[in-house]
Amino acid sequence: MTLPFAGRVILFERAFSNCQWLRGRLTDPSPSWWRFWDEISRHRDSDQRIQKPFEVLRDRASVGSDDVKRALAPVARNLNIVMVKSPDLRADYGGMMVTTGFRKS
Repeated sequence: MTLPFAGRVILFERAFSNCQWLRGRLTDPSPSWWRFWDEISRHRDSDQRIQKPFEVLRDRASVGSDDVKRALAPVARNLNIVMVKSPDLRADYGGMMVTTGFRKS
């Protein structure tokens, strides 16, 4: 799934301090987010058409602090949760959880 096709993006995090950090990054993206966007959109015409990706993300994203599976169960099926280690992102941060699935009909 890429940003042009996502009507809503939910950023789930368990720790209160990490939720605050995510909310702050939605209004003031870290420079590393641009490197990520450049890499992920490089060969995707649909992504390259988005001139201001972080404004689009900010408009579509919300930060949630519930259990991911329980929170998504009413709206998603075939959930896949993967842990991604990224200790170099910021101090005292070990990684993130990436969840994908399909919208329930």
